[in-house]
Amino acid sequence: MQKIEFWLLQYSDFYKETCSLVSSNDIFELDNGQDVRLPSFWNSTDNDKFLDLYKALDIISDFHRAENHMRDTLVEYHTVKNCQSDLKQWIRKNEYLIADKYASFYFDYLDYDEDDNELNLLVYVESVKEFQIYIDKNEFKYTLEFLNLFQDSSSAEQSLEN
Repeated sequence: MQKIEFWLLQYSDFYKETCSLVSSNDIFELDNGQDVRLPSFWNSTDNDKFLDLYKALDIISDFHRAENHMRDTLVEYHTVKNCQSDLKQWIRKNEYLIADKYASFYFDYLDYDEDDNELNLLVYVESVKEFQIYIDKNEFKYTLEFLNLFQDSSSAEQSLEN
């Protein structure tokens, strides 16, 4: 993650310049004078590939920046896990993370071996198929622990309610 953070910082100005350049391309003026950007139906340009890569790395970086929050959330969990009412409150308090930000984290990033064992995190960029970026899953240990605990805790809560 440290290399990714450095790369994002190193290319942030170029990213902004490329965004401006790409957004000014493919502009078509309608009869009423309104400008619209036409979608690209052809292969991605190098600029498009760079933007896709930068955005994908920025998203995973954003998840990584939330690791401290996830650690704090886990500390709170361990203080309430033995009290059913406090645990229910903890689940309700943190449901938004699952519903909003982490709903597809496993699907989007976890890389599995042939026996469905978790390996690492994979940052896949559709337009840049030439290489894949793997991140040690330990970089996201609090996020992964939170997702596992939340799933187990909410399953337990549902079974108690039934």
